[in-house]
Amino acid sequence: MDHIELTKELANEGYQQITCCKCGMEDVNCFVEPVHTNMVKHRLCYNCLFWMEMIDKDKTRPEKVVIAEGHHYLIEPDPPAGYRGFTGFGGAKFVIQFKDGRRVESRNVWHQGDIPQHFREHFPDNAEFVEQPQTTNYV
Repeated sequence: MDHIELTKELANEGYQQITCCKCGMEDVNCFVEPVHTNMVKHRLCYNCLFWMEMIDKDKTRPEKVVIAEGHHYLIEPDPPAGYRGFTGFGGAKFVIQFKDGRRVESRNVWHQGDIPQHFREHFPDNAEFVEQPQTTNYV
């Protein structure tokens, strides 16, 4: 992710340059609240703040969290038949085998990203994809 440089205009708007205490990157807190304040409060760049918040969020939804090969995914409920809105991966069918023995099929898997190396200890792999995604006719 490219980080934003603090310009005179941004500084005049009250934004601040931050050196991230996790990764050392320079960033500017030019985001909406609460991200704007939390970047300064915790001395984190946008990317590290995202992953720090994900650690806490995942504690409240363990049944939805898939960590596979260093990538973070969430399983949301499958949409009803005929649904024309957004779905993860366009509604492609995933079959997921969890290390705890659960096997889940879903047509609504969302990818949050490649977990940065310095956060991997917080996100150990808990599953694997056992079948290649199957696309649908929805999209």
